[in-house]
Amino acid sequence: MAVQLIREGARISIGSPILVHDEVFSCARCDQAYKLHYSPGEEHRLKGWIVKARSAVNESHPVHPDTVALL
Repeated sequence: MAVQLIREGARISIGSPILVHDEVFSCARCDQAYKLHYSPGEEHRLKGWIVKARSAVNESHPVHPDTVALL
């Protein structure tokens, strides 16, 4: 495993050493939150992964409209 965004509170089993970034990545459209898990070999690329994680969380969830259009 290199880098993964894992939902906060999810139970996972990973055999290799893993580091967890302190920042919580929250979706602006819903209440889901994620943490960035990465292997020690990816630590030097962490700055780039953080940027990708922020955009991935918000782009992967559909917009939750406040109203529903009736056709």
